[in-house]
Amino acid sequence: MQVQDWNPVDIPPKSHFFMDLFRVINETTQEIVDFNYERYQGQLEKDDLETIIKGENVASEDIYWNIWVKDPRVRGIHERHRHEGHIVIYFIVVGENSDPLKFQAHIDWNRKSWHQPNIRIMYNNNFVEDCIDKI
Repeated sequence: MQVQDWNPVDIPPKSHFFMDLFRVINETTQEIVDFNYERYQGQLEKDDLETIIKGENVASEDIYWNIWVKDPRVRGIHERHRHEGHIVIYFIVVGENSDPLKFQAHIDWNRKSWHQPNIRIMYNNNFVEDCIDKI
């Protein structure tokens, strides 16, 4: 098991910082073309989109995941993680005048089905049912 040593993430009250539990990103040329083709619903031909996107050189050709926080590097979180398999992320949420909330995110992820991670939340040693609908 590989354990990462990350710094705590502080999100001040009434701030514009946000945190995604687990965010998967596909920066392949084909995915960017398909996304934009769908988005513009045929206003541009697919060949034209490919020419534009390849010309702009915007694709890293990478599929990765991250715990996404605005400017994550400042908080000690890597920009890109390529680990596949079973991933456990531990969260401790603390606030003024409250007890800490501790939970774990159990994630099964691989690049072949990159857009369908299996995410389960464990709280008080039990998995929370239907957690994705509540997050």
